[in-house]
This record gives sequence, structure tokens and C-alpha cells, in this order.
Amino acid sequence: MSLNSKTIVLVLMQQREKLFAYIWSIVGDVHLAEDVFQDVSLLATEKGGDVADEGRLRAWLHTAARLKSLEALRKVARTPVPFGDAVLDMLDPHWQTYGESGADEALEDLKTCLQKLTPRSRDALRLRYADNLKSGEIGRRLGLKPATVYQFLSRVHRTLMDCIHNRQHGRSS
Repeated sequence: MSLNSKTIVLVLMQQREKLFAYIWSIVGDVHLAEDVFQDVSLLATEKGGDVADEGRLRAWLHTAARLKSLEALRKVARTPVPFGDAVLDMLDPHWQTYGESGADEALEDLKTCLQKLTPRSRDALRLRYADNLKSGEIGRRLGLKPATVYQFLSRVHRTLMDCIHNRQHGRSS
């Protein structure tokens, strides 16, 4: 039995955030990660029908994401690769077993906590992670000294971490 295109697209949408996070962890660039996710999606719609069931499709998507991510890094000649094959091999079992409900809760926690940040803090995070800017450029755009940017981002990270921890702890109580 093979999967129909509707099922493939449904699984792709269910796995989007998890796959995107995995791809981003390999390529280290949000724009490149989006391109890789699109490549994986296209490949899935072309070849995913050969997969027997949804569980195997999820594993297939994970493998395709890894291979396409590494391929993209080779194309842009980015060196060094953020994670080598040995590290990715060690991480793979953890990605595979990370529960969907846990991923959904973690994403919801992150979204809620990001909304609690000041607009300036959200701007700093966007400049650093979405736009992939260095401290000097972030400082210039936010009116901060480059040395201050590191401290500012550290405080923002700590605030996010504390917020997420408090939300998770509140669920377990």
C-alpha cells in the first residue's frame, strides 16, 4: 500500500515545525532552512507515495531533511558544517523520539513567552536569528554598543528560558 498525496501533505504539515527545527539546527540559517524544507516537501510529494505508511513517511522525511540540509551546505560552500555526521548520528534518535505533543507544547510555550518580551527584545532576537546578523550590526540598528549587544541578548535568552521553565513547571504541578 502506498500513501496518497493528500496524506503526504497532511503529514508534511503536521511535521513542519519539527522538520524545520531539525533542518535549521543543521544549516544554521533560517532562510536556507526554509529553502531546504521546500526541497524536502517537493521531494515528498514526488516520491512519498512509495512509502508504505505514515510512520515510515515521518522517518523518511527526517532522513530526507538531513540529506537535503547537508547537500544545501555543500552547495553554498559553507565551512565548517555546524554539526558533522557523527554528531548528527548521535542526535537522530533524540529527534525521532521527541513526542509530537511535547513539540507542540514547547512551541506554544516559546510563542507565548516571545509575546511577553518587549518589542526591542523581539527585534534583537529577530535580527540575530532570522536575519543572522552579528553583534556590530545589531548594535547599530538598535542603538547599542556592540559589547552591550551580547549582554542584552544574554538577558533576553535568560528571560525566555525562565518563562518557558515556569510554564513547563506550571503544567507539571
